[in-house]
Amino acid sequence: MLAELMLYYVFHLSRLNDLRIIYRYRKNHEKNICDFGILARQYQTNQKYVKDLIEEWMIKRPLKWIRIFADRKLLKILQDKKVIVYSDYPTNEKLQALEFVPTAQYFCDGTDIMHCKPNSQGLEFISRKHNLLKDDILMIGDRMSHDGECAKRFGCKFLILNKTFIGRLFQYGKIK
Repeated sequence: MLAELMLYYVFHLSRLNDLRIIYRYRKNHEKNICDFGILARQYQTNQKYVKDLIEEWMIKRPLKWIRIFADRKLLKILQDKKVIVYSDYPTNEKLQALEFVPTAQYFCDGTDIMHCKPNSQGLEFISRKHNLLKDDILMIGDRMSHDGECAKRFGCKFLILNKTFIGRLFQYGKIK
């Protein structure tokens, strides 16, 4: 995804400010600041432009990469288990790209789940809604700073997936 982003902007140098907007959005999002208006004012553009830019690069374009680089072995292991997907970003299109149907799905939408990871409020909401004990939950993620820290704050088990396929092979046995 990063390569696609950089390649695009090499050929669109007049739009390099977009990279700053995307970067600032990610940083703001991690702090639970998801207001497009703030970025529009900060970068002297309009709110619709910022919203469209973020949707393009944070939601739409990653879908093809998700499809290509999906961990099919992990998806097969999870297919017959109770799986609740919890993300800081919208989940529908990502799950469709993976051709995976979870038991339930949630993301930080500002209504039920107000705070992004590593805040544990999302896990608290999900565990209450599904009557789950902390011991019943295994949070699987890709970043210790977000997923792992969220699980630690909540008090449940977690597994941070290795970035390499070989490394992951040793982790699959931990998923029950």
